[in-house]
Amino acid sequence: MLKSIRKRTGGIVVKGLLFLLIASFAVWGIQDIFVPRLENTPVAEVGDVEVSQQEFEYRVQREINRLRTMFGNTFSIEQARSLGLVDAVLEDQVRNTLLRLGAEDLDVLISDELVRSQIRNDPNFRALGNNFDRFRFQQVLESNGLSEGQYIIELRQSLAARQFFQSLQAGGVAPKAMVDALYKHRQEMRSANVINVADSVIAKTSDPTDSQITKYYNDHNSDFMAPEYRGVTFIHLKASDLAAEMTISDEDVANSYDERADEFNSPETRTILQMILPDEAKADEAARLLSEGRDFAAVAKEIAGQSEDSLELGPLDKNSLLPELATPVFAAAKNAITEKVKSPLGWHLIKIKEIVAAGTKPIETVREDIRNQLALEKAVDGLFDLSNKLEDAIGGGATLNEAANTINLKSIRVEAIDRTGRDVSGTPVKDIPPGNTFLDTLFNLDEGLESPVMDAGNDDFFIVRVDSITPSAVKSINMVRSDVINSWKREQLAEKAEVAVKKIVERLNSGETLDRISKELNLTPKVIKGTTREGSSGADISQTMITNLFSLQPGHATMARTTEGFEIAVLDKVIPANPLSDSKGVKEASANLDNDLRNDINDQLALSLRNKFGVTYNRNVISQLFGMSESTH
Repeated sequence: MLKSIRKRTGGIVVKGLLFLLIASFAVWGIQDIFVPRLENTPVAEVGDVEVSQQEFEYRVQREINRLRTMFGNTFSIEQARSLGLVDAVLEDQVRNTLLRLGAEDLDVLISDELVRSQIRNDPNFRALGNNFDRFRFQQVLESNGLSEGQYIIELRQSLAARQFFQSLQAGGVAPKAMVDALYKHRQEMRSANVINVADSVIAKTSDPTDSQITKYYNDHNSDFMAPEYRGVTFIHLKASDLAAEMTISDEDVANSYDERADEFNSPETRTILQMILPDEAKADEAARLLSEGRDFAAVAKEIAGQSEDSLELGPLDKNSLLPELATPVFAAAKNAITEKVKSPLGWHLIKIKEIVAAGTKPIETVREDIRNQLALEKAVDGLFDLSNKLEDAIGGGATLNEAANTINLKSIRVEAIDRTGRDVSGTPVKDIPPGNTFLDTLFNLDEGLESPVMDAGNDDFFIVRVDSITPSAVKSINMVRSDVINSWKREQLAEKAEVAVKKIVERLNSGETLDRISKELNLTPKVIKGTTREGSSGADISQTMITNLFSLQPGHATMARTTEGFEIAVLDKVIPANPLSDSKGVKEASANLDNDLRNDINDQLALSLRNKFGVTYNRNVISQLFGMSESTH
C-alpha cells in the first residue's frame, strides 16, 4: 500500500517514461517494454509471438487516460471504441511486433555499446547533473516488474526494429511532378467579399408560451443535466512542504557529489550528417561527387534519395553509433567527410558537423541542485513515516479526521466536487492534489470508503474518503427556466435567419450585388484578398466558408453558419499558385509528400511482414474485453 512512496521514482519517472518512449519510438515499438507481463490467453498471435490480454488491456486503458486529459474524466471505453481506439491499439501492437520479427529475420544486430548508450542517455534514467543514475534505473525497472536482463533484451529488439524500419524509409522521396501538383492544389487562393449577418438582424422572435417552454425542456433534458457530485474529505501530503524544512550540510552535498561523480562527466559528442547508400558503387559515386566539392545534402538527395531533414543525427557520443561507424566518425575532424564505411544497414558517408569536447561539471555549478535533491529525498522518507502512522491510526479504528489530528496533519473537507474538479457553481476546487489520479480515485470509491495512500505524482500523496454521492440528474424546470427560454429563442432565431439568408443567396446568384444587400442590412462587406483551402493569415472567415468558396465559380454566392448568425460571400476570383516563385512552399510540400511516401512504405512493409509471418486474432477474447467489432482483421 505504501510501496509507491518508498519508490517514488517509480511513480514519478515511470509516468514520464511511458509517454516519452511512446512519443519517441511509437513506430518501432520501444513502448512495448514497460508493460505488465502476465500469463494469459493472447488476443493475437504474430508469428510465434503472443500479444497478451493484460498487455492489450493495459495499452487501451493508458490511451483512455491520455485522452481524458483532453476530453475530461467522463471519456469512457464506449467512446474509445466508437472512435476506433481499441482497434488502433491492437493494430499498433501487431505492427510493432511484425517490425521486430522483420529485423530478426534480416539479422539486424545491435551492439552492446549501443544498448548501453541508449540506457545511459535516456532522460528518464538520469538524476542530478543530467547523467545516468543506476539507482533510478533499477527503481524504474522494479516498479514495472522487469529485471535488468529482460529490459535489455526487449530494448535490443526495439532498437533493431528501429534500425530496420529507418533503413527502409531512407529512399522515400516524392518526384517533382507530384510535389508541384500538390503545391498548386494547396496554395491556390480565392478572393471574396463577405458580410456577417447576425440572426437578430434578419429575424425576430417573441417569448415562448408556457407550453413551448415545457416542451423544449422535455425535448432537451440532456442539455440541463447536473453532473454527479461527491462530498469528500482528504489529506494531502506534499514532499515540497517538508523539503523546505530539511537541513542538508555541505558535507552531505560533497559526499553525494563524489558518489555520483559519473553523473557530472559528459563524454565528447558529435553532430553528424549521414547518407546511407544501398551498394558500394553508389557509395563510390557519392564519394567522387563530394571530393569535387559538391554539397553534402545535394549529393545525398541525388544519389541516396535522402531529404535534407533526414541527414542530421546527434549530438551523439561514441557509444551511440554502430561499432563500424564509431571509430571513423570520432577520428575525423570538424567538417571532414569519412571514407565509405559498411555496416549491416548499407554503405555510409558521414560528415562531421559539430564537435563538443568531453568535460566535468564542477561542484560549484551543481551544489544547489544536489542540496535540493537530497532535501527532497529526505522529505519523501519523512512522508513515508507520516503515511505509516496515518494508516496505522486508520487501521486502529480512527476516522480520517482523527488520524490526521494524531500526527498533526490537516484534513480538508469539500462539500461537492464533480469529475472535472469543479464545485456546484462551476468554480475549480482549490488545493486538491494535481493530476488526474485524485479525481479518478475518488470517483471509483463507494460512499463511506476511503482510499489507500496514493501517489499523485511530483512527490505528492493523498488519502481520500467519499462522504456522500449526489447522482447526476436533470435540473428542475424552475432552476433552468431562463436557460430554457434563451435556448428556445436562439433556436427559433437561427431557423428563421437561415430561411432569410438562403433567399439573400438566391438574390445574389440571380444578379444582385453584395453592396446593395449590404446597404439594405446596414452592413459593411469585408474583403478577403486571398485564402488557401486550409485558410490563410488574415482570412477572417470560417473553415466551412473557405470550403464552400473552393466549390464556386467567380461571381457566385454561398453561405455558412457562424456562432451567432451566418456568413454570406461572393467569390471574386481564383488565384493560381506558382511553384517557381515560392521555393520555401515547394520545399514544405516536398517534405509533406516525402513523409506520406514513408508512411506508405511503412504500410506496405507491414502488409508484407503480415503475409510472411501470419497474424491470428482471438476474436472471442477481444470481444469479451472491450466488445470489439468482429470486423477486425
